[in-house]
Amino acid sequence: MGAFELLDHFMSAYGYWALFLALALETMAVPVFSEIILAYTGYLVALGHLSFWPALAAAVLGTLAGAAAAYAIGLRGGRPLLERFGRRWLPPERVASFEARLNRSLGAAVFAGRLLSGARSVSAYLGGVFRLPFGPFLFYSALGALVWSAGVLLAGMALGERWHELVSALHAWLLPATLALAALGAAVWWVRRRRATR
Repeated sequence: MGAFELLDHFMSAYGYWALFLALALETMAVPVFSEIILAYTGYLVALGHLSFWPALAAAVLGTLAGAAAAYAIGLRGGRPLLERFGRRWLPPERVASFEARLNRSLGAAVFAGRLLSGARSVSAYLGGVFRLPFGPFLFYSALGALVWSAGVLLAGMALGERWHELVSALHAWLLPATLALAALGAAVWWVRRRRATR
């Protein structure tokens, strides 16, 4: 059974629950690739096999379930690991500074984390590691999940049986965009660190 047939079987058998589980797992860093699931779900909505609003609700709730679980894991186990093994890259005094900056830009950071490829799989863990307030963290996660899920579902509906073209386009643009933003963030961090040590 090929990947497409497996996806079709999974979605046909479990419907909204399959979507919920897929988004929850991706948010916990399991390589599920939500853009494929969401685009195909949009195609199924266009065919009338599923409905848009329940699909969107399943996607957002799945994301929040995964985000809450990953946040709890990061909160409970991630900080000790960071303090024990990450001192070389992020000394304790830098951790506090980074945590404060992240809290100041919490909304933008968490929202962007739901939209960017790769970041979707680690942002919830980092929210726990850096002890972001859980209520606002969950709110902005929901907002980002709503925008991302609705956008890909609607695009999948519009493209119909050509839904895989959307996946190809997302893969072509999202990964380079994520890498560019990561490189920019690393450059800003390096410049600030150089200035602080002078």
